[in-house]
Amino acid sequence: MKGENQIFHFLYGENSYRYLGLMKKIRSKNHIVCTYHTPPEKFLTVVKNHAHLKNIDAVIVFTREQATFFSDLIDEKRVYHVPHGVDTDYFFPINKSKNNNGFVKGLFVGQHLRDFSTLSDAVRILERKAVNFKISIVTPIDKHHYFTDLKNVDLYHAIPDQQLLELYQTSDIFALPLLKTTANCAVQEAMACGLPVVTTDLDAVHEYMDESCAFFTVPGDAEAFANAISRLCEDESLRMKMAAASRNKAMHYSLAAIASKTRQVYAEMLSRKDLG
Repeated sequence: MKGENQIFHFLYGENSYRYLGLMKKIRSKNHIVCTYHTPPEKFLTVVKNHAHLKNIDAVIVFTREQATFFSDLIDEKRVYHVPHGVDTDYFFPINKSKNNNGFVKGLFVGQHLRDFSTLSDAVRILERKAVNFKISIVTPIDKHHYFTDLKNVDLYHAIPDQQLLELYQTSDIFALPLLKTTANCAVQEAMACGLPVVTTDLDAVHEYMDESCAFFTVPGDAEAFANAISRLCEDESLRMKMAAASRNKAMHYSLAAIASKTRQVYAEMLSRKDLG
């Protein structure tokens, strides 16, 4: 802090940056960057006081909706839209074994802003229709009650990273109904591992994937969600085509590509005369 032109980047601004805005008063020749992850509605419930935002030199966001929102809170010249990245070297596809006992294997990961009711209802529909689909669900134990009465579900929690990677790589479909989102780590990891995606039709989702690699369903429509999964289960060639498209799409968000965009933000911020 005693130097000049130092960059302090708070990677999760919602949680880690507030009173540290005082850094600008202590040493104005340094620069503060904050990345914000949450949708605007969620941000307003998490960060109720916005006075400290005026001390940020650059805000990095993941979606156009966030960019518009923050441009109304601070100078829009300080808002930068940089997509979320994924480690495409660590998350990568493998040749899958056919030994899944006749089932097409699905995967769901996470808890934040997930639509558990739609997922559990969709799996019930698939079981009732005897679709050859079995899903692994990785989520905290307090969410397991949504699925305990279902047959074709394997429940996991707090698993090691290597086991999670194996689930991504050995699955056939990634199923992720959402309530809200910006960027989503789990869906990007799944895409990097070459999984076709069934998810909710939200504006932010379309910034990271398209119809070549994903099916989009109306929020809360379990029947439509189940039908999309069923279509993928029935059509292996479609799954393979969408799997390749998912991997190709994920490569646009490799860590190297996103790091380059982030360095551009740093460079522009350091060159601006109205900061510091």
